[in-house]
Amino acid sequence: MITSIVILSAIGLLLSLYAFFVERQLRNNKTYKAACDISDNISCTKPLLSPYANIVGISNAVLGLLFYAILLLCAWYDYTQLVRYGALAAALASVIFAYILYFKIHSLCLICSSIYVVNMMLVFCAYIMK
Repeated sequence: MITSIVILSAIGLLLSLYAFFVERQLRNNKTYKAACDISDNISCTKPLLSPYANIVGISNAVLGLLFYAILLLCAWYDYTQLVRYGALAAALASVIFAYILYFKIHSLCLICSSIYVVNMMLVFCAYIMK
């Protein structure tokens, strides 16, 4: 279980890092086109520029970086209960953000959707794979 949690946390960390990179590029260059912008409906810049991209003034990408770093450390040091709570919180947040993404922003974000999959896999590994 611990190895899979560490790997999934590292993947989440990398995805959050890419989201942070895209956010920074968008702030510095209004004409920047991210690799994950395939069409108007499949776009990662659309949700990253939306008002939902920040929680209380903090970027979701930064929160993701912090979350996955902490989860990785918790898994590495075998704090199983904290990993389980974190995975459950991430899955709940994913459901909420997926609703916002698909029904309010009307976009398919490849980064966001990948993070949702990682979070669901974290729950599976934390609770099912004992």
